[in-house]
Order: sequence, then C-alpha cells, then structure tokens
Amino acid sequence: MWKRRYELTRADFRNTVNLKKVSNGGIEKAVKEVLGDGVAVVVGSDYYEYYVLEKPRRGQLIDIGRKISFHCPELRNCARIYIPRKEGRKPIRQIFKKIREEEA
Repeated sequence: MWKRRYELTRADFRNTVNLKKVSNGGIEKAVKEVLGDGVAVVVGSDYYEYYVLEKPRRGQLIDIGRKISFHCPELRNCARIYIPRKEGRKPIRQIFKKIREEEA
C-alpha cells in the first residue's frame, strides 16, 4: 500500500487556505476518478493524502492535478506558475506538491 501526502505549493496560501472548506469534496472526487473507488482520501485543513494499493504512474498524478483544478476552481489562484524555457510551451500551473511518499 502506498501513502502520498500533498500540500499547497505556495507557502503564503498554506496558512490562509482551509482545504476542507475550499474543496467541497472536489479533491476526493478527482483522486477517485483517476485511481478508482478503492482509494482512501483524507483532506486536512492544510494537506490532503491518499492510500492506494499500487504506486500511481506519472500520467495518473498529472491527471489528478488537472481534475483537482477542474473540480476546485478556487484553488487555481493558489498555484505557482512556471514558465517553460522552451519557446512555444504553455506556462505550467502547479497547485500542490508532494511532501511525503511511503510504502506501508
């Protein structure tokens, strides 16, 4: 079983945004849409974590981020924006970052 924990990328929003109130179930819905209903999702005030049997692939993790952005539009303002070095690429909006990954 794998456990992954995420927090908001920007520190200034970590102390002011309560994920329980802002997400309205959107984080749980996004994770379960990508990884299936057998996933246990816990949303705290400043983090979210989930427990899954198989280690998620990179594409699945990206898809979770996109779905969270879709289901929780209020969190889009909390994102850190990265400008790619290659010309012609769109800016990357990162809302969450992984702070812990454990195999239990």
